Amino acid sequence: MTDGIHLQGSFAFLPEMERNIDSLYTAFDTLLATEQFETALSLAGSLYPYWETYENLSHGVGWLLKLLGPEAGARFSGVSLARLYAMLGNLLRHQSEYGRAAIYYELGLASLKDQPDYRVHTYILGGLGEIAFRQGRYEAATGLYQSYLEIGQQAGEDCYVANAFNALGRLATVKGDLSEALEHHRYGRSLCEHKNYQTGMAWMFNALGELERARGKHGNASKHFQESAAIFKRLGNRGAQMLALQNLAFAILHEHPSSSEQLLQKTLSFWRRGPARHGMSLSMIGLSRVELLRGNKKQAVRQLSGAAKVLRHIGVQLELGDRVDYEIALERVKKEIGSDSPIFEQGETFDFVDSFSDISSSRIGLEKTELTRREIVILQLAAQGSTDRQIASQLVISPHTVNAHLKSIYRKLAVSNRTSAVAIARDRHIL
Repeated sequence: MTDGIHLQGSFAFLPEMERNIDSLYTAFDTLLATEQFETALSLAGSLYPYWETYENLSHGVGWLLKLLGPEAGARFSGVSLARLYAMLGNLLRHQSEYGRAAIYYELGLASLKDQPDYRVHTYILGGLGEIAFRQGRYEAATGLYQSYLEIGQQAGEDCYVANAFNALGRLATVKGDLSEALEHHRYGRSLCEHKNYQTGMAWMFNALGELERARGKHGNASKHFQESAAIFKRLGNRGAQMLALQNLAFAILHEHPSSSEQLLQKTLSFWRRGPARHGMSLSMIGLSRVELLRGNKKQAVRQLSGAAKVLRHIGVQLELGDRVDYEIALERVKKEIGSDSPIFEQGETFDFVDSFSDISSSRIGLEKTELTRREIVILQLAAQGSTDRQIASQLVISPHTVNAHLKSIYRKLAVSNRTSAVAIARDRHIL
């Protein structure tokens, strides 16, 4: 399926799509101009794998925002609107725009209130789970993945169940419970093999590689990453293949530094196209390790400090293997240039790992506003023309509570009505 929601299989059609992308974009514009919104959404669903897999994330966000428009509530049914929000949330999440992504995911859940759809529901839960995972909010991630699992089990969808066990296995790995992680991945693998679910197998091999990397067994890890990359390459999923190759680069770094560097330069260039900032930062950490092995201290410091700045900005908690690699690089930089070096006193904050341990699930890190996530969801619904009562119904809160949130929004944005609030929010890229 290629609607951006269902489980993906082969992406063999993407090279042909890329060759005809200008014509497809012209068709998209025509559909928007003639207000054929449902047809445009169907086209967006077909384009979504190209935007995601080929790291054209910014292009996808731009087109989906055009499709969303100020009258989205009138343009689409609840499920269609939820699918649109889910695709937009996913592209933003890949760009490490976690706050904005979460807003659209939650709007998607609200849109499903009267028209449930387990495929879209699980897709959104998975996205929210990944955000919580990246931010180090592991209990929240566990709850979201468990909900994903329950829906998959109730629907009798083994592929969804396999996805959930893969996610829970990754959580167990990052918490250090490697035996539980292995158990989850073994069960997920059996489901993938039973259904010949190749995408699930590829993600499972990648997760097993992370597990072995966390155990310090880099030979085993590299085999799993190679298997993962090979499947993704066969399926034509370029983005996922790059992720597996990036992980492989870390696994072979000590034994094959030149090969590792080639892979890291390749993945860094790919992530920059998105831009996918989390992936960029990891490639830079790896390149700092390569430079240290070669004795290029200044280059190592440049790469490591750049990675730290990116990670600090997006609020990521590194997975176990990535954290070890970062800490090794940091320790060696300090050893090589001296921990009392002026560089550590000139605003270069390398020790970012604990900087976001207090991230709140109810607030987002947007520099230009102090609106809570719930306030932004309410403002987005207001921008679509929903009344206080309609917003209250969608979010299962009272109209009085909606009104209180709106007053708070007006105060924070220094406006007196919802029209002005929406205009200011769009100008600041909050909506």
